[in-house]
Amino acid sequence: MTSKDFKTIRTTLIAPSKLSYLEFRKELKPKYVRVWLDIAIGWTALLSSLALCALAVKNGTPTEDIFVILVGTFCMGYWVAYLQLFVHEAAHFMIAEDKWLNDVLSDLFLGSIIGQSVAAYRPIHFDHHRYIGTSADPERSYFDPLTPKFLLKSMLGIRTLQVILYRRSLKSSDFSIRPKLWNRARVAGFFFHGAIISVLFFTGSLGCIFAWFAGVFLVFPFLAGLRQLLEHRSFSADPKTDFTKINHGETERIFYPGLFSNTFGAAGFNRHLIHHWEPQISYTQLPAVEHFLMSTQCGDHLSSVQTTYGRTFACLLKL
Repeated sequence: MTSKDFKTIRTTLIAPSKLSYLEFRKELKPKYVRVWLDIAIGWTALLSSLALCALAVKNGTPTEDIFVILVGTFCMGYWVAYLQLFVHEAAHFMIAEDKWLNDVLSDLFLGSIIGQSVAAYRPIHFDHHRYIGTSADPERSYFDPLTPKFLLKSMLGIRTLQVILYRRSLKSSDFSIRPKLWNRARVAGFFFHGAIISVLFFTGSLGCIFAWFAGVFLVFPFLAGLRQLLEHRSFSADPKTDFTKINHGETERIFYPGLFSNTFGAAGFNRHLIHHWEPQISYTQLPAVEHFLMSTQCGDHLSSVQTTYGRTFACLLKL
């Protein structure tokens, strides 16, 4: 069932309690305290990973230091990926009630890590909703088959460079916002990364400087691209097909909740099907939407697309 199909039938959806879906939907408001609690968890985990890496490197042997730096690199990249998912929530104006404040908070506390202005990201993401499954979709990691080549290019940053060059060529059909050299997120990021580097340098944690930048600029993009592929690539997609020329078709999934699912697919990404059906509902309300829809004629379809990230990875991997 595509997003368009759901919009056609949602006026007819009624729960066993006789409550209509449209009436139920009116009561769903973002839970901003929950949003910022989740963001705080991400920042705590990220900075704790950095601090633990720095402490462990100071007290270990050279061999142990290499292992710690590699583990620290992954952990920091993982939590950066977690936090960047909330930029998506901000793109839909759902981390603060006031739209201006929403964008300021996103740029300062989320986008500053990678210099991503939410205002520049928003038209690209809205086009993703508009053109999902077609060759015009600007968020297109799922166009590529999940192969060792894809994984290697992602881990080495080659795909990140390709994405940056592609997005620089885009003109949104909604409105065009070209990222400025020094937007608010990049200015905040300059001071933030400068503070991190300064602390690590003056405490003698030079190896952690490498771990920090490798986590932010290699591990994070790798995880972000992989996650999007797992959410949208069809199991039946031909690995030889060039989906920049032929439409892939709309595919979304729901991933069972759990510690990994709730962090790798944070901010509602583990319920990605429901988000594409209802993009203006906060992720804090998606569990309630899922519960309601499971009691309607949509229940069978939701059950059929429920899976895990691990199972999806195994099914999509082409060796």
